[in-house]
Amino acid sequence: MLRFDRIPATRIAIPFEEQRVARDCRATLAETLADLFPAKRAFFEGRDMSRLEVHFETGMPFGPGPGELRDLLFPDLAADAAAVRERFGLAGIEIAGLGTEREVRAERISFSPRGEWRRAARRGRGAVPLTAPEFRRLATLCREKRLSEMVLLSVFMDPGKVPAFYLPASKTLRELFGADADLGAAAGDPARKPYDPFTGKVYDPEVDGPDAGSGLIVFSGGGYVLAPRNTSLVGFPRYGAVFAMRPGTESERREYPCSNCGACVEPVSYTHLTLPTKRIV
Repeated sequence: MLRFDRIPATRIAIPFEEQRVARDCRATLAETLADLFPAKRAFFEGRDMSRLEVHFETGMPFGPGPGELRDLLFPDLAADAAAVRERFGLAGIEIAGLGTEREVRAERISFSPRGEWRRAARRGRGAVPLTAPEFRRLATLCREKRLSEMVLLSVFMDPGKVPAFYLPASKTLRELFGADADLGAAAGDPARKPYDPFTGKVYDPEVDGPDAGSGLIVFSGGGYVLAPRNTSLVGFPRYGAVFAMRPGTESERREYPCSNCGACVEPVSYTHLTLPTKRIV
């Protein structure tokens, strides 16, 4: 059966003005991370708070690639990394997944095609891993003493139409659908409903915002479902499985109970991760 193991975003946009609110950094990196990402507090415990690993590989089956995230979120990535390093006196920051091999030793900022964050995350040790959007929030806070309230959202419509958006968390999906012609047309069809492909949860566009789930949306009625490559793996929808969008029927889609996989707070699969997550019933 035909599968699409990785579908890149066909376009990426910022449809609304970026929202930033005044905020100060906490005294230490650990305190700041706990303040910015309270749901991941337990996940950060035991990490080496003198080092950060910023990964641009999202681990998602569709959405923007590493280069697109860099271009969208970081006009000057090196300056952002330097600001964070200096603010917290870090021993180093590794920027992983951008496909370049160079190291700026004097500034203690390294760039590598693929970092050690996956292996370190499974061991529960090593540097503190952050996604690109998370690092954007941290860098904005360090440079401007303001907090960015933006989130990343990708929408699968068909293999040739996968728009991605960086938009305020306060916006509802209805506002996003109204700002984009393709999404507006899909949302205007009563037979098609937006849902989270990892859990099967159907969104209410009038109430739910872009941060309501995994950061991914699929419209029902499109003829595609999300499935792991190896369906015998325990712990769907995560725990190390490789995922793909494939042609399928709506009968294959259902809501999955919470398995504490951390998908709602961390868009990369981590093994042995236990976090307080919302149960979907």
